[in-house]
Amino acid sequence: MNDMPVSVETTPRFFTIEHREEVVPTECFGPVTIREVSAKQIQAIHAEYAENKDEQKFGYLLLCATAFGPHGERFSMDVFEDMPVRAFDDVRRLIEVAVKINGKASEVEKA
Repeated sequence: MNDMPVSVETTPRFFTIEHREEVVPTECFGPVTIREVSAKQIQAIHAEYAENKDEQKFGYLLLCATAFGPHGERFSMDVFEDMPVRAFDDVRRLIEVAVKINGKASEVEKA
């Protein structure tokens, strides 16, 4: 019989949570991945929204925080100012997915 003490792991184990993500095919941007962000980031976006109640800006800020392309491309607020009209259907769909992944599905109509 082996009387050697069994090594007990002393390093604490922590819970990890995988961030949800969804790939959205778009006409203008190619496949865009929308990824769940931290509660702290969402709170910052909500705080900025609370200042002026600009729902369009809320959607754009959420998209800037959550969306990236296959080569790491990101949205910035400046991109939306020069965007052709045909791209806004894609943007609207991306915002809907970002709201769904990062909040409540019932809030999709707000964005």
